[in-house]
Amino acid sequence: MAEIGIAVAGKAAELSVVAIGKHICYPFKCQSNIDCLKKQVEKLEDLRGRVKHEVDEAERQGDGIENDVSKWLNSVDEFIQGVKKTIIEDEENAKKRCFIGLCPNLMMRYSLSKKAANKTKDGVVLFGEGKFKNVSYRQPLQKIPSSYSRGYDDFDSRKENFNDLMEALRKADVNLIGVYGMGGVGKTTLVKKVAAQALEEQLFDMVVMVEVTETTPDIKNIQGQIADKLGLKFPEETLQGRAGRLCERLKKEKKVLIVLDNIWKKLDLDAVGIPSREEEDKRSSLQVDRKGRNDEQRQSLQADPKGKNDELWRCKVLLTSRKLHVLRDMNIRKNVQLR
Repeated sequence: MAEIGIAVAGKAAELSVVAIGKHICYPFKCQSNIDCLKKQVEKLEDLRGRVKHEVDEAERQGDGIENDVSKWLNSVDEFIQGVKKTIIEDEENAKKRCFIGLCPNLMMRYSLSKKAANKTKDGVVLFGEGKFKNVSYRQPLQKIPSSYSRGYDDFDSRKENFNDLMEALRKADVNLIGVYGMGGVGKTTLVKKVAAQALEEQLFDMVVMVEVTETTPDIKNIQGQIADKLGLKFPEETLQGRAGRLCERLKKEKKVLIVLDNIWKKLDLDAVGIPSREEEDKRSSLQVDRKGRNDEQRQSLQADPKGKNDELWRCKVLLTSRKLHVLRDMNIRKNVQLR
């Protein structure tokens, strides 16, 4: 028992000696600790400069800056300003001597040396926190502005069309909606007004307007327009690879309305990467038939709008075309005619 007490006392004495020795050394390591702090400040300033360059470039590209990056930059600024104000400026005071210049001012050196040592440790931590993998993120482009709904005459025939489209957008089991009519009858203006109203009613969190325009749909261009508005980048080169990434991203969005304006020919939504309930229903039907299920099972599976694939239908598509047959070729069951 006595041996244990002696061992404990010996260890305590050893630790006490180390602690006392550390404090005794502070006055004599004052300049060394300040020099170490200055070097750490220089390293932080260099790292801050690199991070700030990345932030400035990201902002020029219209990207958003991560919150932790902004907080880190502010913390570094405060740290550097604090060091320069409370320690480096006091360095001259520590060099002054006491007792009419006969000996160093040990109390001042002790205090300053200890502060410098502690601040150096804080600087090392800050430096480690500043090694960001990414400083920014792509911001989705501005949602469809309310100004899109201006300048539209709400005469009776258009009110009926407007109400039909709004009703279709509210239905959970409607994924694709078409608007057709001759050129110049106001299809684009109508769908923009509908999209603005859908946002106002919070039916969707985002509306993506895509101008198709080409007689033969340019799938890559359509993918690019949608991706730009979602803040999505494509590392893939192939259309199939881009479609897969776009589809996965759309599934992750809460509620999105995609407006494909001015479709001239049948557009394969799967090839673009837009989830389509109609295509999924066809695949489900084939799978059911291959498994030999009876008609009652098949009808039950296809009629369930809240089934296992319900997450796909948070993305709806509104299309405009001059020709009804183009929309029908795309298996769009809900079509509204403008005259």
